[in-house]
Amino acid sequence: MPSNKALIPASHPELVRSQNVVEGKNWHYASVDTVRYYLDPRLHLNGGQALMFEKLSYNPQEDLRVAKEILSDTNMKGIDESTHKSYAEIFVDVAKKYNISLSNILSRAIQEAGGTSPTLSKGAQGVSVNGKTYYNIFNIGANTGYQDGIAYAIKMNWDNREKAIDGGVAYLASHYTQNKQDSLYLQRFDLYSRHLGTHSYMTNILAPVDEVKHILKGYLKTNTLSIKRNLEIPIFLNMPTQVRYPLRGQHLQNINTNLQKNKPLSTLSLSYKHDVDLEDGMGQPHIQLTDGSYQLEEDIDYHISYMHQHQRGQASFVITGMNGYCGTIRKNYMIH
Repeated sequence: MPSNKALIPASHPELVRSQNVVEGKNWHYASVDTVRYYLDPRLHLNGGQALMFEKLSYNPQEDLRVAKEILSDTNMKGIDESTHKSYAEIFVDVAKKYNISLSNILSRAIQEAGGTSPTLSKGAQGVSVNGKTYYNIFNIGANTGYQDGIAYAIKMNWDNREKAIDGGVAYLASHYTQNKQDSLYLQRFDLYSRHLGTHSYMTNILAPVDEVKHILKGYLKTNTLSIKRNLEIPIFLNMPTQVRYPLRGQHLQNINTNLQKNKPLSTLSLSYKHDVDLEDGMGQPHIQLTDGSYQLEEDIDYHISYMHQHQRGQASFVITGMNGYCGTIRKNYMIH
């Protein structure tokens, strides 16, 4: 997998090939060790990341209720003013139309459009060109910046958000899910391509890990974890026994990739404040998980999803184990 096709938004010397910015303001070429780590399927076979191998065909058990729940705390929770349809309805319609996973296109839209940020991305906000506004929800064609994406939107005449969503999903379906790249993992690592590294949907080496967080959060919010899902996990021959994550060597040494039983979160020590203040529209307690003398790291050892954290009253969080840890912990707390 050519490392010049793998970018990472970090400047830490262990993660990047050099300190040279090659795209935007903070995108660097990922180091070879970083690429090796994220390419190795064995390192993602845990409750927090294994969904990157989920087959991305439409699941009829994911309906309008699921779409509304996933979008409920994003900038796309309401109505599209140009079509007077809810974003949830639009996404459900196109998921059925193109036989593609509803939760996947929702998580991808949230990731690409900045749905949980204070403001949407340029492509989702829309850019006016010659008196007409164009949209690119999924940043299709935005190879060096949003201007490329808007140029593609002009070419496709995506002059409202419904067209941009429909057109973007049609592009994903025809170029990827219907072309043997029907998982987040395969859309990042084009293993079936005749020339590796030439047909990746995303150049961000972290993209599958980042996007699967939105998918998992959606499953937790909508109580759909029990739905049967099909995973396609690649198997490589002659793999090394151990692969080291570049930033973890100082306290975890090498990760033993022999498949072993992960440690349940319920056996760990958890501390958090049961009462917190609402500050800047957000109320979240500081959470600390320890395994003996080792303090777990968020988004490396576990992932946290919050519910009702934007309002006073009872809120809750769910901790899901990752890598060497498994299981979930759900707790309530109060926001004043």
